[in-house]
This record gives sequence, structure tokens and C-alpha cells, in this order.
Amino acid sequence: MSFTLREFAPHPPLDVWFAWPLHVEDVTGLLETCKPNYGGLSEARRQRVEQDNADKLAKLEAACDRLIGTDGSCLREDVERELAWSASTVKRWVDKSDRFERVGAAGAGKSKIVRRSADDEG
Repeated sequence: MSFTLREFAPHPPLDVWFAWPLHVEDVTGLLETCKPNYGGLSEARRQRVEQDNADKLAKLEAACDRLIGTDGSCLREDVERELAWSASTVKRWVDKSDRFERVGAAGAGKSKIVRRSADDEG
């Protein structure tokens, strides 16, 4: 159990067992070796989230590959329509992509997505 105390001195974390209806401090030391679950994500959940993110990025990149024409770019709107994603979702995933990037300033016409140059890929 960890504590967040805004108006008091910090308290070190405690290892506790839940013995209904109370939490009882672990005096046996058995919980010292347990891995904490920071942020509420279990290891299995973290792996599922990472896989879901990899799948979303792969979907975006496949859609961009299909839509990029002879001029080497496609409209962000076309990607939104293809994937049934919002504009902000497409922007976020293009920004995470190592293969594609957004070009065009806001308000300067329709936003395009292009392949990154070989120099930009890391």
C-alpha cells in the first residue's frame, strides 16, 4: 500500500494483507518480493495494450501504403475514412509512425501524409 498525502509528511509504503474487513500489515516478509502493480496495469494487461498499439500502428501504415498515390502522399481525410478513425486519432498514430509523417501547416489546406525520407527513419 502506498500513500499520497498532500498535507502531511510522506509515509513509506507498507506491505499488507486483506483479512476481511481489515488490512493487516505483513509481518512475515512474504510480500517483500512481490512486484508492485504501479498504475494499475498488470503485466498481462500491459502486454495486451502494447500489442493493441502495435496493431493500430500496423493498420495505419497499411492504409497509408494503399492510399499513397503517384505523388507520394495521401490526404489525412482519406486515411480517416479508410480506418473510420477521428482526425485526432490519425494525427496521433501518424506522429508515432517511423514510416510516415504529416505535412502542411494548419489552415493551409488539406493535411497530407507522406513517407518519411530514408534519412529520417531511425
